[in-house]
Amino acid sequence: MMTEGVFDMTAAALRPLGLILAVGLLLAAPAPMAVASGTSLPAAPVPAAPVPAVPVPAAPAPAARPAVTPSVTSIPADTKVSAASVPDSVPSGNVVLASVAPRTVSTFQLVGATWKSTTGSVTFQVRTLTGGTWSTWSQLDPSLEQDGTSTRNATEPLYVGDSTGVELRAVGSPGSSVVSLAASTVTSPAVAADSTLAKVSAQSTAFGGVAQPGIISRAGWGADESLRAYNGTDCLTPRIDATVKGAVIHHTAGSNSYSPSQSASIVRGIYAYHVISNGWCDIGYNFLVDMYGQIFEGRYGGITLPVHGAHATSWNTDTVGVSFMMNSNTLNPTAASISSAEALLAWKLGNSYRTPNGWTTLVGAAIPVLFGHRDVMQTDCPGTNLYARIQELRDTSTSLIGTRTALYNLWVSMGGDSGTLGGVHEVEHPLAGGSVVTFENGAAYQRPDGQVFWLGSALNGLYVSYGGPTGAYGWPTSSQFAVAPGDDRATFQGGDLPVPTPTTTFAAPSHYVPMTPVRILDTRATQSVAAQSTITLQVAGVKNVPADASAVSLNVTVTNAKAVGFVTVWPTGGTRPVASNLNVDAGQTVPNLVTVKVGTSGTVSLYNSSTSPLDLIVDLGGYYATGAPTAGGGTVTVTPSRVLDTRSGIGATGPLAAQSSLQLRVTGGSVPVDASAVLVNLTAADPTSPGYLAAFPSGVTPPLVSNVNFGAGQTAANLALVKVGAGGAITIQNGSLASVSVVADIMGYVSGSGTANALRAADMPVRILDTRIGNGRFGPVPAGQDVTLQITGRGGVPTTGVTAVVLNLTVTDCTSTGYVSAYASGTSWPGTSNLNYTPGATRPNQVVVALGSDGAVTLHNGSTGGSVQLIADIEGYIA
Repeated sequence: MMTEGVFDMTAAALRPLGLILAVGLLLAAPAPMAVASGTSLPAAPVPAAPVPAVPVPAAPAPAARPAVTPSVTSIPADTKVSAASVPDSVPSGNVVLASVAPRTVSTFQLVGATWKSTTGSVTFQVRTLTGGTWSTWSQLDPSLEQDGTSTRNATEPLYVGDSTGVELRAVGSPGSSVVSLAASTVTSPAVAADSTLAKVSAQSTAFGGVAQPGIISRAGWGADESLRAYNGTDCLTPRIDATVKGAVIHHTAGSNSYSPSQSASIVRGIYAYHVISNGWCDIGYNFLVDMYGQIFEGRYGGITLPVHGAHATSWNTDTVGVSFMMNSNTLNPTAASISSAEALLAWKLGNSYRTPNGWTTLVGAAIPVLFGHRDVMQTDCPGTNLYARIQELRDTSTSLIGTRTALYNLWVSMGGDSGTLGGVHEVEHPLAGGSVVTFENGAAYQRPDGQVFWLGSALNGLYVSYGGPTGAYGWPTSSQFAVAPGDDRATFQGGDLPVPTPTTTFAAPSHYVPMTPVRILDTRATQSVAAQSTITLQVAGVKNVPADASAVSLNVTVTNAKAVGFVTVWPTGGTRPVASNLNVDAGQTVPNLVTVKVGTSGTVSLYNSSTSPLDLIVDLGGYYATGAPTAGGGTVTVTPSRVLDTRSGIGATGPLAAQSSLQLRVTGGSVPVDASAVLVNLTAADPTSPGYLAAFPSGVTPPLVSNVNFGAGQTAANLALVKVGAGGAITIQNGSLASVSVVADIMGYVSGSGTANALRAADMPVRILDTRIGNGRFGPVPAGQDVTLQITGRGGVPTTGVTAVVLNLTVTDCTSTGYVSAYASGTSWPGTSNLNYTPGATRPNQVVVALGSDGAVTLHNGSTGGSVQLIADIEGYIA
């Protein structure tokens, strides 16, 4: 039944207002319903522990220099070609199928050909005008590589030096054809900065595997990184393979006549040609080595990572492409280029734990670890003279690896590629006087004292987020070990990870005595709580609470906040715990139910973490008397159930009118008729004006209290522990000047008889879950997934005899709209929600939830598209 009345909104009776935050809630009928929009709030406090640090780079970054952008010009073939007159230089039996007639053009340095399609056998030939003289014809090799979904046809680029004229032709047997032939010229001149190329420094420490040779970075050779978006922004994110299993040797062909200072311009030209003419995301090779032994970083993504290239089609995966900048069909590789390539291959392959003169498996086939492009494709690349040196490259680079490192031996002992850690993902390299290697499934560290330890991926990610060896945790002192299935840990110089759960002790058993709620603090009428300060509130001995009360149930509201912060409530006399009850942003009003043990002299403490003053309002709903229940007073959890949803006609029809109330019968279903109080999660949905909801026993004069505060457009929820009034009902009052929808989910009750279910309040609240730092679980909870939170045996909670737990649950770092439901492990989702959130929000709420047979509770992220971080502080347990 619904009755209506008007409640005075005078200043003396002011509820917590300041209701300007627009948020959202997912409610259910029976499934939660989304309401969007929100404002970011501060996260619940993190323990005074290491602050995440930025990892120390493996090597200093090269000096910055301006990027240089080559230009690419496409010259279409002539519209008509006469096959009647065949030039003498065309092979017998062939005709010219299409051509770009001789012409002078702007100076260029590289040339290639593109076309749409061919039939039959087609060969592409080009000659260029250099210094007033036409060169002889050179054959252009079709590019057999691929990069993503690009379907363009092009030849390899040919370096021709400074040229001012071009002639291109496609020749083939009569009946062959070529469609849309064009010449591509690349203007990529050398610039002054090319004569002093900065290199990434080589390794020089005792650990880190094979020393890294000096490598000219992309920034060092003037790569224009914006060019990587030429074929779509998807190209800006490099594809990273799992590991490196082998190396493919190439040559770039073209002229062998260039100076050391021209090398960078050639690399830039190849880069532009691959992107603009071939339609690729980036330059195809991972590394390029010039005739003078200079090594250039190729494809973007990091020289120590297994960057997926575009140099050997299906053989691109898990390989590194190294191209010699020369035509090795006409020239023997220089000693400098061979020496640099050997050092590069020894470093990249050796520190990827491969043996250059060994064998591997790629594309389902056994193949040497180091092989030539022609070994896997129909091409003469890497040219006759270089191909003849490949065995020498294998043997010398293997000898340069020398004695294998302790980290390599650890990897082998754990099964190598097929073992626990999998293949090397990022090469072994020096770090802070020791060394590190990252694997597909974790990482391993060699300390400066030579000891080696390994961590799995999840634990290593947490360790790295705190700065790894250079952070507050220092070096590992153990490898990863399992304390239970899914609970992996390791020890470090600065502590353990994941962060171990602290423990607390608990008060003696107590039973609940419900009251008509009464306001016992409102700093708006006295003095605001100063920034980063604590106030003490007398709770025992006032408002009929006995002096020996064990704990109290308080509805605490923060308002008039001028900056972000949180509020922590705890028993006076103890050190302020690493826990929080409310989180607030500037201009917000936020309530939350708090169960807190009574501290020294019958008081509790409340701390304002904000850098500005704020106001606190505290409404007393009842207390826990010392002693286990003898004739009721036990806290009993039930399967959550929805008993009111004015949106769908459950319990009442239509929104609750402005400044009116309704009576909600709460006994007779899951709540027995003699229950003295009810645990109900109240939600105000779809309000059009600021206001509040107040819940109190039916049959009493409306008290000056509130339970839920909301702003216009904001949907908000809060748990309430309400004394049952006349007729087994409670009254819910709308303090807004406009109507509002109301939802109520019953979570439990206080028994009116019996001796079971005593509360044991925490002597100090303790954090038993913080997914941000690995307490209880590490990492955000994905959309639609569950966290099984073990309660018994953690934080000081006994391993047996516990039926339910009182938690302050907080959701933060929300990436979407959603809700969190808490219920007994091993049971089905009850169709209710406890916490509701919007993107960027932080939301707290108390939950009183039954434990499953395994002593755990399930926390379900009900979002369909976003992850959240979860924090839970234990306030007591029921036994």
